[in-house]
Amino acid sequence: MQLVDADEPNSHALSLAAPPGAYQKLSIGIGLPAACNAGDPTLRVFPLNADGGMYWTWGTRYVFLRMEGTRWVEPDWVKLGYHIGFDESYRAVELEAELVLGGGAEAPTLVVDVARLSTSPDGESMIHGLMPDWIIERLSDEFFLRPVP
Repeated sequence: MQLVDADEPNSHALSLAAPPGAYQKLSIGIGLPAACNAGDPTLRVFPLNADGGMYWTWGTRYVFLRMEGTRWVEPDWVKLGYHIGFDESYRAVELEAELVLGGGAEAPTLVVDVARLSTSPDGESMIHGLMPDWIIERLSDEFFLRPVP
């Protein structure tokens, strides 16, 4: 489990726990499975404690995806705020790719294209609650998470 924070470069690298070998798919969970999502943050350590900044006290669940900022929408900048969570929003994203681990192979690098998440198909800039279908589709396609050749 890892919290990826855009402001913390050390959180950008994900370690894969797998035996050395050649793989054709990679599955990444986005969010928390229901059993973990329902835990008490006062009894947990970072990033699942209350100080992790990713817990809705009013909803007694964790935030899976939090993006805040601004984006350019002609003719001006508009606020952007996505706070997405709840059990129904957990997704396992599968990436089909040739991955070789160990045996002297260079570790694969994955690129996350955050810009694709900042532009909704209908121009929506504020989302609070469940993950909309368009984000799920973008998380699931190879254009969003892809290995760097």
